[in-house]
Amino acid sequence: MELSGDVIIKIIVAVIIGGAIGLERELKNKPAGFTTHMLLCVGACLIAVIQVKMQEDTITRLVENPSLTPILKADSPRLIAQVISGIGFLGAGSIFRSEKGSVNGLTTAATLWVTACIGITLGSGYLLIGSFAGVVVLFIMQIMKKLEGVYIVREKEVKLRIEYYGSLNFIGEIKDICKDEGVKLCGITSIEGLKIKDGDEYESATIRFYSKENYDIRLIIEELKKLTQINDVYLLESTYEHK
Repeated sequence: MELSGDVIIKIIVAVIIGGAIGLERELKNKPAGFTTHMLLCVGACLIAVIQVKMQEDTITRLVENPSLTPILKADSPRLIAQVISGIGFLGAGSIFRSEKGSVNGLTTAATLWVTACIGITLGSGYLLIGSFAGVVVLFIMQIMKKLEGVYIVREKEVKLRIEYYGSLNFIGEIKDICKDEGVKLCGITSIEGLKIKDGDEYESATIRFYSKENYDIRLIIEELKKLTQINDVYLLESTYEHK
């Protein structure tokens, strides 16, 4: 198989589009960046080019020698399918769970997968389709992500630990505070066992609620501390989720 100008153009376009997508990830300090996306797009493009050439060679041989029909097959999707499945392992390596429980790297994994798909498209000869797809991906990453942050409410799950005296008979007051502060109460779990602090016996419980991303947790902590039954309130953890 000769290195034709058509193949060179496909690989160059794959370098440009893969590099553009990777640069966006690189500027945001993501685990898979400029070089990774570029190599991925070029590699996928190369596999598609080889697959197309193998198919063309097979068809040429069958036309020249029809007796080889039972032996030769022009199975174009086989190599491409292996690339798509293999990208899953590469994408999984970019996904991790933080100590606070939130999942990171899903967007990078998705860009790896779509970059491979674009590479296959370019390598198969559909330069305009692949180039348009690259522009769409960059548009999504740059414009739609910003719109997402503006119009899609992003919330965080918060867990507070309260230390209180007596029984947990002031749940209604806690609900009122959550309502006034604009947070959604999920539950209150009492922790069994008396504890002693500064000579006083107290019990503890965990409060779970959802609040907006920009909500200052200190506000509800201060409000809870105003309740006479509560001795202390402190933050356990806070994780973010899309709602």
